[in-house]
Amino acid sequence: MQPLSPIQSFTQLRRILHWLGWEGLQMERAPVEKQSESAHPLMEYFFTIGEMDSQLYLQVNPLPLQHSRLYGICVYAMGYRLCSGWHGIIPTCTDDAMRIQLDHVRSWIARDNFTSLNARREYRFKHPECKDWSWLRIQNNGGPPYCQQTCMERLPPVEL
Repeated sequence: MQPLSPIQSFTQLRRILHWLGWEGLQMERAPVEKQSESAHPLMEYFFTIGEMDSQLYLQVNPLPLQHSRLYGICVYAMGYRLCSGWHGIIPTCTDDAMRIQLDHVRSWIARDNFTSLNARREYRFKHPECKDWSWLRIQNNGGPPYCQQTCMERLPPVEL
């Protein structure tokens, strides 16, 4: 399966994130030191919604070394001390395969998990490993147990 170009990635990810309630995706260039290490041109980019210092910040990183079309998505809700950890999505051509993947990640990264006090309370109850996070704790401990390296392993079985 051929990797997507940065523009194709942006288009596909914008559609996927819309299904999860997110709007305003931006394409960003990775810092120069990260670009020089990458063997894959897509690794020069990442995608965001919001700013790191805002209540909700979503980041999407291409993970082409694990799969040519794998993207890791993480929600940082530092104002609420929540961090979803990284969850993988592979944009596919069939709506059924995408629905399976979206159903799998929805309880971690859907926007409506973070928009009300009751939703955040339920999120903490369902995902206790995702609560009590700060930027300092992430810097020191690396974030919740869902990391970019395990995104491919945790994908539901789908026809790609």
